Amino acid sequence: MYWLPLTPHRPATEILGLCVYDASGDVAGAPRSAFPTNTAQFRLSYGEAFTDLLIGETNKARMARGLNPASIVYKGYDIFQYDLQYVRTDEGFFRERKWYNFKECVNRAVSELTKKVQITGDIQDAVRAYNGSGPKAQQYARDVMRLLPYCEEAAATAVTPAVAFSGAGAGLSFVAFEESGIAADEDDPGAPGNSDTNETADFETARFLANLGAPGASDDASLDSPTFAAIGAINLDISRA
Repeated sequence: MYWLPLTPHRPATEILGLCVYDASGDVAGAPRSAFPTNTAQFRLSYGEAFTDLLIGETNKARMARGLNPASIVYKGYDIFQYDLQYVRTDEGFFRERKWYNFKECVNRAVSELTKKVQITGDIQDAVRAYNGSGPKAQQYARDVMRLLPYCEEAAATAVTPAVAFSGAGAGLSFVAFEESGIAADEDDPGAPGNSDTNETADFETARFLANLGAPGASDDASLDSPTFAAIGAINLDISRA
């Protein structure tokens, strides 16, 4: 929802650099238990220069979203939101701003997802664990699974795939995604499945589906077809709309 609107106006490398999100820990009502719990703790552990570097990156991302500058360190870095807690074992990624490089982002995302798959044994559970725990993480996983048909379509038609998930040890493949139990007919509102997303409770998913349509929806329906037959006048209150 943040980086996609930037794509018509900025090059890919710049957009990758602006993928710095989530100020949990410094925002009232959004506490954080993982290190760093807030900017003050990070500054105490890593000093002024490193802290100011990350604050500078925070403010580049905030400016791109039309927000005012802030004096806080964000926790999610790169397009897959590599968490700042990993600074303790992967300091170079953050200090050298490696999230500007897509290969660096993909390597870490696949590594983390592979670990989660090995622990959970299930793709959807692995995605949920990647995001955390609780209802929001569960909704996140359902949203991701809804997007898999788009990914599968892109992978099937790609001339040069950017990433191959199959391989020794990884246990990830597009076949594994297909075996996750998500079937095309689960998008039928008359036959909801267990993994169906509640669009009413999830505004971002509703907006996505409204803009791009559900997976498998036809784009070539004719306005002359019976589907679009006139149904009579509709009273519309434009102020309420």
